[in-house]
Amino acid sequence: MEEHLVETNPQKSANKVTINSFMMGSLFFILTLIITLDPNKFSHAVIYQLVLAIPLLYVSSLAYSKLGYWKEVHEWDALGWLTNTTGNLFVINSIGLVASKFSHNLAYCSSH
Repeated sequence: MEEHLVETNPQKSANKVTINSFMMGSLFFILTLIITLDPNKFSHAVIYQLVLAIPLLYVSSLAYSKLGYWKEVHEWDALGWLTNTTGNLFVINSIGLVASKFSHNLAYCSSH
């Protein structure tokens, strides 16, 4: 008998979709702020990563929404995890790139 480690979980689904929605809304706000201030103050890598994080988090939300009501959820959970992790990596990396532009000590947490 095959044992499934991932099961249908409406609460996990709702929580992940809520977190991703908040993140996407924050990214839209940040991108609007960047465009309003001056996009030339930010590297293209930062802007591209923030832009690419939005569809990844959206796909993650769609995948995690399947966890709430489908019986076979392993593939959806894996897709949700992969796209969520990649989107969050883009966000964290872009924060690091912005920090490194403004402060070497802030970016690398060095105390000297």
